[in-house]
Amino acid sequence: MISPIEILPSSVRLRVFTWGSVLDRITLSSSNSLRRHMRLSPEQWLPGPVPKFVTRKNPSLDNYFADLLLRSCYGPTDYLPPYDEHVLRGSPDELPSSLNAKLVGAVLIGIGGRSKNPDFVKVYDEHSFHGTRTAPSVSQIVFTEHLGAHAERSGVKSVGVLLKEINSIDSEGGASYDHLYNILKSLNSAEFIQPGFVFEPLSPLWKRAVIGACLSSVCVAIEDFQRYDIEQANLDLGKEWDTYLAKIEKRIKYGFPDRIIPAAVNEIKRLLLQNKEPQVNGVPTYLTLKKILFALRHSWQPAVATYLLEFMFEALRQAQQCFEEMRKTELPIRRVNNDYALVYYSQEPKDRMPHRGLLAGMNHKAIKGLLVIYHPLQEITAIFGSRHLPKAIWRRFVETLLETEGDGVWYVPTGADGTYANFVLNGTESYRGVPKTKLGRQELLDLFAASTSSELPAKQTPAETTPQ
Repeated sequence: MISPIEILPSSVRLRVFTWGSVLDRITLSSSNSLRRHMRLSPEQWLPGPVPKFVTRKNPSLDNYFADLLLRSCYGPTDYLPPYDEHVLRGSPDELPSSLNAKLVGAVLIGIGGRSKNPDFVKVYDEHSFHGTRTAPSVSQIVFTEHLGAHAERSGVKSVGVLLKEINSIDSEGGASYDHLYNILKSLNSAEFIQPGFVFEPLSPLWKRAVIGACLSSVCVAIEDFQRYDIEQANLDLGKEWDTYLAKIEKRIKYGFPDRIIPAAVNEIKRLLLQNKEPQVNGVPTYLTLKKILFALRHSWQPAVATYLLEFMFEALRQAQQCFEEMRKTELPIRRVNNDYALVYYSQEPKDRMPHRGLLAGMNHKAIKGLLVIYHPLQEITAIFGSRHLPKAIWRRFVETLLETEGDGVWYVPTGADGTYANFVLNGTESYRGVPKTKLGRQELLDLFAASTSSELPAKQTPAETTPQ
């Protein structure tokens, strides 16, 4: 029998094991594999036991990579290290234990950098005040602190290759459709079948297992990518996709409550099987689904590689099918000053990132306007500017919004050149510590009308671009 301390990806099976669940075996194998690849000796391990790690709800790819690196710097364990995604309440400058009890005695990843709360064991967070950063990513902080002294070791170098890509994406974006960074967004919103035909989001532990297995496998397989052939990779991924769809069709036939939208699955296949390899900051990426499959097959049994891939296929399918449905939805348009429009949509539980499809519908009809997404269950609001909305009007609206309620209510992502992103947020799924906006549908309509009524140019910067 292989012990949990020694188990590696090649030993994992989907069948019942003498110890632990598939979740346990996948998670422990990933960190064991990466630790072994980096050739960390026992005296270089962090002292155990491995503490509880906590990150924000629906974390980014960077946070998952930081978690994997940190776990791999501890010695191997025979238990699954605790892990939790947390909805933050209260001021991010304080994160009071009375409102965030799960953070007590935990190592924080990607949150807590502005807090002085002594109840945290350790904080790894690249964020500073007003959206600025102290490092390109939280993964970089973990790497520098615990692996920087071994940076020239071959196994650690391969981690450094992936770290550069994640740093670039986390700081500047640029990920393609089939990049793990974007697939994770779909995975965060997808729901999976549970016993009794109950659909629920994937648990934090399962997401960590799936994403961690992908990241660990790519690090271990870096040198083997010299044998990577894009034509063969397309064939391999195409077969996996067709096998996955055949399983879904069979389940539907036998009563599984699902359906397949041909336009959606055909579009996914087209986007996944591109003949050109995407790049991130001028360097070929290692985290497309084709390369992830190549890496998974390098480390894991074929059945396990297929099993892991299907989580991502399912997330992509759900997101794309919702996109197709929302794109064709009859838009609840309210006209403003003849030329402009506001679309106010109340999000339903079945929706998967509805703003994508609704914006596509607005852009297809060349609507110059705002899209407001209100989530009644979570009481959060997001506002987007359509592609055809003049940048001056969008800027004027955002500034009017801030004058009305302030930046303590609305989060406005702003570029270094002073340009505004094409969205503003009042709270998010992971952070509820902001006052709820008092502006409803009519009040937002009135603000937008005021922003479009004057022909006087709004304040702009020379480099400002139209929101996408």
